[in-house]
Amino acid sequence: MRNTAKRFVGTVATIGSFIVGSSALAQSTLRQNITGGAEAVNQNIGLTTQDLPTTIGKLIQAAMGLIGILLVVYFIYAGYLWMTSQGDSKQTQKAKDIMMTATIGLAILLAAYAITSFVLNAVLTGVGV
Repeated sequence: MRNTAKRFVGTVATIGSFIVGSSALAQSTLRQNITGGAEAVNQNIGLTTQDLPTTIGKLIQAAMGLIGILLVVYFIYAGYLWMTSQGDSKQTQKAKDIMMTATIGLAILLAAYAITSFVLNAVLTGVGV
């Protein structure tokens, strides 16, 4: 019981130190932005004069990154299920199905990235950009 309490206190202290450090960094960045003018604020929050294809490309990149993170979480979850199945064939089969689905999702994600990259390069080369 005491060991668990020590771990909990240690974890809370560690997370608290990260939160305090990041808020201090945010305050110093905010102070610089206020004194730096409107252009610095716009660049920090992402309001720039980028063209539409660049903005759409960044959104697609962010979405694919999020999907990739979700796939990694699915793989970890399936591995956890498999390791804790203790010989239960239903739980092992469930883990295998999740891994198969995540693998198919990964293949679709990579194919979507390849197709998007190819089409955008072809269009931009054809337009002359």
